[in-house]
Amino acid sequence: MIAKATSLRSGPRGNEHLRLRQDAVRGKVTSGRSWILPVGGLLAIALAVSSCSPVRRPAATKSSTAALPPPHPTISLPSPRSVETATDERIPLQVTASTPPGSGLPPGVYVLALVEVNSLLSISSLVAVDMDGNPFGSILPAGPIGSAVLSPDGEQFAVTSSGLHGSLLVIDSQDGHPRAGLPVDDTIGWAPDSNRMAVGIGDDIFIFDSIHSSVQLLVDCDVLLERAVCSDPAWSPDGTMIAFTLTNPAPRPGPPEEGLYVTDVACLGSGADCAAMTRGPFAIQESPSWSPDSKVVAGFSRDQDIVFLNAPDFAPPRVVEIPEGTFPRHLAWSPHGDSLAYTQDCKIRLLDADSGASRDLYSAGLACVEGPLSWLVVPE
Repeated sequence: MIAKATSLRSGPRGNEHLRLRQDAVRGKVTSGRSWILPVGGLLAIALAVSSCSPVRRPAATKSSTAALPPPHPTISLPSPRSVETATDERIPLQVTASTPPGSGLPPGVYVLALVEVNSLLSISSLVAVDMDGNPFGSILPAGPIGSAVLSPDGEQFAVTSSGLHGSLLVIDSQDGHPRAGLPVDDTIGWAPDSNRMAVGIGDDIFIFDSIHSSVQLLVDCDVLLERAVCSDPAWSPDGTMIAFTLTNPAPRPGPPEEGLYVTDVACLGSGADCAAMTRGPFAIQESPSWSPDSKVVAGFSRDQDIVFLNAPDFAPPRVVEIPEGTFPRHLAWSPHGDSLAYTQDCKIRLLDADSGASRDLYSAGLACVEGPLSWLVVPE
């Protein structure tokens, strides 16, 4: 998380952050309006894919005041297809894949996780791990990847670069075609339509429409609590709610102000104040994750236990203690709803959603396993 004192960065992109936040404070940017961000400063990325068929994109359903040109409209994509972009303040990221995710994998359920192969240079690789703890190759080979989250439809990756100031690029997992991205400071929560996502920019939560390359303010965190930081957005699978966590760098005496907040997505496009349609705080401090039926949201408590909250009241909490270890993170509910994956002690652990029993799933030896985690289902 980035405190307000450090989120307004110097340089072209930092000035853009400052201008957008100033506009928001002055009322020029509201939850009912959108604007277009420049694509400058994207992470350098190359995705090569062979022997794959074209992917049909769903028709865009959202309107936009304008559209950004593709990040690199003059780049041709020979075979193997590749896209390379310039970057600043970070190591160029080279991501290659010989097949789309799931191609060549046995039928089953997999957890996708990053394995840090060079901690000095923050070089990681995305691997698939089955429910017996067996790793299967590299979905995205080694590069300075901060996160790589598969979309709900399995057709796109939201990839961010590692380092203090991340950049997001949406790439097609089937043919490697890039789509416009933007600078981000935090984790990503895909919408169920796989076209939009909730992202953290600065200290606030925004909606990024990757079809139109437009960004819309969801919640100005200062409206909820002055100088607070909002992060960890998670979009419910039914599309109606976005959960996120709020952290107060300067806690005050009195009732708790930190925790989970939930915004009703109906505020978007309605002209309503999304902050006014946000409830909280609830008893989750980090890594909220929704059950597949959107009836429960789980996350980590201040005591590093796993908390389950039933919608729509999100109380009282069901608390499951997990084995002691280093800071647990990156909770991700399985697509079938029977288990949750998370990272702890540089490995992947699985928690049974009903019994609360947990077990180690995968360790990469001397390498560290990191998140965020995604799930991949390969059908028969």
